Amino acid sequence: MLINTWGLGQGVTSLGLIVNILNIIIFIRQGFKESVNVSLFLLTISDLGSLVFVFFLNLVTTGTTAWIAMERCLCIITPLKVKSLITSRRTVVFVCVLYLISTAS
Repeated sequence: MLINTWGLGQGVTSLGLIVNILNIIIFIRQGFKESVNVSLFLLTISDLGSLVFVFFLNLVTTGTTAWIAMERCLCIITPLKVKSLITSRRTVVFVCVLYLISTAS
């Protein structure tokens, strides 16, 4: 699950964002005289919107995991100072900010 979400999932999502942006540019250049172009353009916009949401959702998961990894690393590097550096309040604020960014997207 983690490998799919961080590696493969985020890579495919990033590629999808790039391709959808290129499709939007192409459809705008072609014009909207034909109904097929309008339909495909709107499908591209819809897909882009869903991919943006998935992209930020994956970032929230990755960000939370990175926070945990940093905390564990600090436990090894500075075992006596980690309690003052990483507090419960700072953890809650960090995770809430990540969730707010995800929700805003």
